Amino acid sequence: MGGPQSCDEYPFASTQEGGIGAQTMAVPFRPEQIIQRNDLGSFYRANKMGKGDPFLVTVINVKVKYGIYSAG
Repeated sequence: MGGPQSCDEYPFASTQEGGIGAQTMAVPFRPEQIIQRNDLGSFYRANKMGKGDPFLVTVINVKVKYGIYSAG
């Protein structure tokens, strides 16, 4: 892959499950990653989440129309 790379991981590095043992992959750096990082930070703040607070990640099917994601 050419161009700048960024490490993408799941579970998120900011969670207890993240870090050692997380699935990681070098991916092309894109503004999408910055948006996702900011969205996750906004989620933490909006829900007044502190270190170690539990939450559930649910995977849903999404549709993309005009660059906007919506549940589908």
